[in-house]
Order: sequence, then structure tokens, then C-alpha cells
Amino acid sequence: MPAQLIPFNEYQFDRCALWLAKKLGKTPTQYDLIKFHIMTDIYHVLECGTPVIGGAIAKWPLGPAVEKAYARISPSHINPGSVIGLLKARGCYRTSRGTICEFVARDGAAVDEEEFSASEVSAMEKALKIIELDWNSSQAFFHDPQKSFVGKAWAGACISGPIDWNSIIDAYDAENGTDHSAIKEIVSLGV
Repeated sequence: MPAQLIPFNEYQFDRCALWLAKKLGKTPTQYDLIKFHIMTDIYHVLECGTPVIGGAIAKWPLGPAVEKAYARISPSHINPGSVIGLLKARGCYRTSRGTICEFVARDGAAVDEEEFSASEVSAMEKALKIIELDWNSSQAFFHDPQKSFVGKAWAGACISGPIDWNSIIDAYDAENGTDHSAIKEIVSLGV
């Protein structure tokens, strides 16, 4: 099974970043954005068989990440204060404190919940709960196979290698006593 179900979608990433910025209550950092992306896609795949944002999930030292998402908001790729992508009126990515990147919603920028499907909002709301974890809990969630299904899938992958969707779904099912075999079939068919 692949680590990527659909290609990374910059526009969707930006829309979800704005949603997160409005809901989080603080300026989301690069770490927040990467983890939010991963968890939004995982929860949406578990519910519908397709990700919201897409991209190839890989094992990185700080947990699962999509390289194209990381590159989009990497401080080395951002001109501080510049606006990137299609959200010129909504927000921008900027560097702060040297190597940290943030998404800053422009004053008055609004996110219309109707821009997202009900299943996308549900996945983002679940992902938000993970993003709100403190640093130590977040690290355990994304790395420790004894603490979460994501940690189990991450630990089972080769360093810098892809994380297979089967391993994510199987780990979720083992942790929650669920059966997502129908979702695995959808994913395997590329539907």
C-alpha cells in the first residue's frame, strides 16, 4: 500500500492552515501545521478513504511528515512576511525567532466552514485535539508505539522511509478495537 494516496495540495494545505489559525487560539508553528496536516489526513482516511491535503507520509526524526508540506513552510523557502500561494487575502507564512515558521492569519481573515465538507471539518476537529497536546505528550503520541497508533506506525517504518497506510490503519484498529478493512479496500483500489 502506498504512503501517498493523492499528491500534496498546496491550496488545501493553506486553507486548513487558516482554519487551524482561527481555531487554535495561538499562531500555529511549523510543527503544529505539519502534525495537523498528518492527523487531518489520517482521520479523514479512516472515515472516508481519502486524505484532505495529501502527500507522501514519511518517517522523520520529529515524527511523521510530508516533505512537500515541510518545504512549503520551511524557513529557508520563505521570504519573511511574504504571502505564499492562493491565500493572499487570508494569511501568510513567516519566519520568527530565527528558524521557526508560523502561519499568520491576516486581520479580518475569516474561514467559512462551508468551504469544507462535514467529514473534513470532523477530521480537522479531531486533529486539533492532538495539536493541543503539550510537547511531551505530542512527542509520545507521534513516536512511542506504546502510547498511540501513530507512534506504532512511525516506529515500524524505516528512518526517512515511507509510512505505509496499511500500518497506520492496522495500528489504529489494534488500538481502538475497530475494523477498517472496507477503508483499506478503498485505499488499495485508489478510489
